[in-house]
Amino acid sequence: MIFEQKSDVESFSSELAKYIKEHYEKNIVYKIFEDYGLKYSQFNKAYDMFAKLPQDKRIDLIKEDLIAYIEREDFLNIEGFILFRLQMYKKELEYSVEKSLDGIIAENEYNEFIELLKFFVDMQESSIPLIHIIYSEKKYILLDKNYNEITDECIDDFKNEMRYGIINYDDLLLSTLISLSPKSIIIHNKDNLPNKQLLSTLEKVFDNKIKYSGDISLKNINLSQIKSNLYNLD
Repeated sequence: MIFEQKSDVESFSSELAKYIKEHYEKNIVYKIFEDYGLKYSQFNKAYDMFAKLPQDKRIDLIKEDLIAYIEREDFLNIEGFILFRLQMYKKELEYSVEKSLDGIIAENEYNEFIELLKFFVDMQESSIPLIHIIYSEKKYILLDKNYNEITDECIDDFKNEMRYGIINYDDLLLSTLISLSPKSIIIHNKDNLPNKQLLSTLEKVFDNKIKYSGDISLKNINLSQIKSNLYNLD
């Protein structure tokens, strides 16, 4: 291949690098996934996670190898070039595959965790018909069906277990609700909850037992206001 200027080599290599990535990368990635023992049925989901990772670095690595090759050789066979060259590019692919697999493993472990919690909830005999949850001053306030605060009595046992460590109120809430397994849970001011992952977990574990009420002022726990909002469930 003959190019009059170095800029022509760079321009050609840049376009060819994009072409290689677009038309060959998925097959290369699939072979790497196979080496990790991933089943074919899992590949598309794993590849979707892989495809979300940054791509510019991979294109640049292909381009660098192309420029170096074209400056030395007169003929380029794309299939052979991909098979025998691009070592740094392939190492980057392996690294990216590992990152996407970490995401798949974490997601699978989370789903298994959710199924286990659901199993515990289904097996538990409900000890309380209804719990109201309000988030205020970085803590959760629990009320029974008569709007009496029951926070301390509900979480004391779990607080004792955590007395030598830092109290994580999200974990406390989840453990308490699973232990009590209420028939219904009403969460007030859900937009105030800082941990949206916790909210998602509660929805998955307790499913249709979860309901939401409208907005409530939390400067003081105004129970009459809570009662009025119970009629505005999402």
